[in-house]
Amino acid sequence: MSDSAVTQFSTTITSFGAPVEVTCSLHEYRLALRIPFETAHSRSTFRTNALTTLTLTSDGVSVTGYGEAGLPPLRPGVYNATFDTVTQFTEAVQNKLIPTPETEAEAEAEGETEGEDDMAPMTEVYDPFAPYGDAIAKPFFPVQDSPTDNLSKLLALSEVFKAIDAALSSPAPCSAKAAPAGAACWEMAALDVWGRLTKTPLHHLTPSTEEREQSLRSYYTVGVGSPDETKVALDFGLSKTSAIKLKVGSDASQTASAVEALAARGLKHVAIDANCSHTPESASLLLDQCQAASLDLTILEQPFPVEVEDGDIESWSAFKDAAKERGVVTLSDESFHGRDPVANCQSASKVASAVNIKLEKVGGVRQGLLAAQTAKQAGLDVWAGIMVVSTLGVNASVVILKAATLGGDLDGALLVTPDSDKFSGGWQWGSEAGLGAGCGSVLLSEEAGLGVTKK
Repeated sequence: MSDSAVTQFSTTITSFGAPVEVTCSLHEYRLALRIPFETAHSRSTFRTNALTTLTLTSDGVSVTGYGEAGLPPLRPGVYNATFDTVTQFTEAVQNKLIPTPETEAEAEAEGETEGEDDMAPMTEVYDPFAPYGDAIAKPFFPVQDSPTDNLSKLLALSEVFKAIDAALSSPAPCSAKAAPAGAACWEMAALDVWGRLTKTPLHHLTPSTEEREQSLRSYYTVGVGSPDETKVALDFGLSKTSAIKLKVGSDASQTASAVEALAARGLKHVAIDANCSHTPESASLLLDQCQAASLDLTILEQPFPVEVEDGDIESWSAFKDAAKERGVVTLSDESFHGRDPVANCQSASKVASAVNIKLEKVGGVRQGLLAAQTAKQAGLDVWAGIMVVSTLGVNASVVILKAATLGGDLDGALLVTPDSDKFSGGWQWGSEAGLGAGCGSVLLSEEAGLGVTKK
């Protein structure tokens, strides 16, 4: 992580007479990978993510929250966000939170202002949870749990959420396709502050049954690699969870070798992620490979292109149905992105029977919970995924894991080196809590906010 902020700004928000200083900063967050991580898209030995810090101060007392956006190598049409686009989104948030004469004039021309005095104390409260209805389980202002001395900070925080949401709706200078990652990063920091102020673990936002909470499971991802790299990754991953997700590309012989390596371990929870690298015919052959090797495959992720052409929908739909008959769920990942969950689910259901929800793709935790609710209402299963992120990021995505029906792969902190991960705490692997190596259980933290501590 860079010691100096790439972008930093502050302002004072007066909420019902009480001034609160709001300080925002954006840093580069460099993560070294424990094992080179290769997919059908790219190969990495490190990632440069975005890290946001949000601090609210009043009466000499400060509360700080953190956010992270995982930024995979740029691939237009697949992965559109970069550190530069997160910086641009941060500028959009700043312009909404601290209007300049130019942005004020633009807002007034669009009818967003009525000439009010920007220095006047705020008298109306923006509720950032209200638009999401029962997709979110907790109110923004807990009646019993909110200490009165934090009220001014909560009111100021509502203005920060308002700026983030306004920037996501109108993200210039950031592009609309790249904006969700920036929004997810800043929303995470704001939600961390909210949880700390209200003494609420962030995962309490998820409407979830006790039965599902007790059966949370996370997979570990093994990247495309040589037989030696596959063995090293498997040995390490299986110390945490028996649920493994294997990345594959279009190289059939390399895939066959990796499939045989997994089959030899006798695993019962296996997913394969093809990252857009197959045709319906080659995907069918992949299923045959797994069956011939006696690999217990249950999930096949994104074998199809990001955008399936109209002429190919029928064949991919037939593949989806054939896979389901063989006990394999077809999962939409790269294809499931953007802020319209209804349209996303309608599109996904044509070629997939489940969706992979990642915060950077949909715009954050709130949008992710809405997407999960919409998917289940549409008859789709839900998987909780991540980009390559640190302990910080996986503790936001556990909110989606609680809403998932298939589980997820919240293995980011296992993919990066401990020295480069600047956070600790949060949820634990069951193996770390004495439940046995490889059990794969996710034990939730009841610490406030994200539950993490900066090292």
